[in-house]
Amino acid sequence: AKFAEHLRAGKRARDWKCKSKVRLLDADAMDSFQDLIDYDQIICAFNRTRLSINAAVREGLGRGELPEPEDRVMCLKNARWLGLFNGMQGTIDRIWTLGGGEAYKIDFLSDGKVYRACALASAFDGGDRINRVGKGVLPFDYAWAVTAHKFQGDEADRVLVLEERCGAWSHARWAYTAASRARERLDWICAD
Repeated sequence: AKFAEHLRAGKRARDWKCKSKVRLLDADAMDSFQDLIDYDQIICAFNRTRLSINAAVREGLGRGELPEPEDRVMCLKNARWLGLFNGMQGTIDRIWTLGGGEAYKIDFLSDGKVYRACALASAFDGGDRINRVGKGVLPFDYAWAVTAHKFQGDEADRVLVLEERCGAWSHARWAYTAASRARERLDWICAD
């Protein structure tokens, strides 16, 4: 919490002195995908970074092009009739291909509960999310890494943040939001 306040005040992450629960890292600190999957959540600023990390983790795990059981995913639209909401994370427990590959039926495991949903195939890997969503079909995407915007209001025990700057928003607010998502341990890859 003190580190998050430090960032909210507009101070640089690199100037933080107390490193008991916050570890500051350089960009080359992540040697392999194994370093990435040791975190409960990876947070970044941009979708292109999120897509790149998700692809690297899935490749390192030996996953193919299609979603597979144990893939970490996020629901991207509310579906009250199923008890699912936008931003809800979990893993794929089981998966079946439907409609010639247009959709998947998935058993989505989140917080110990299994939800059966129909997932839009083209939404994975940042693909088409809105235009082709039909009645009862929901967009899901991989969630090994997510943007700070998508992870607002959530927390995880061990979090890695890849600090990225953008002139379109307040960096201090973005950094505060990202840093305040960790409950136990925060590793922060400094942008500067």
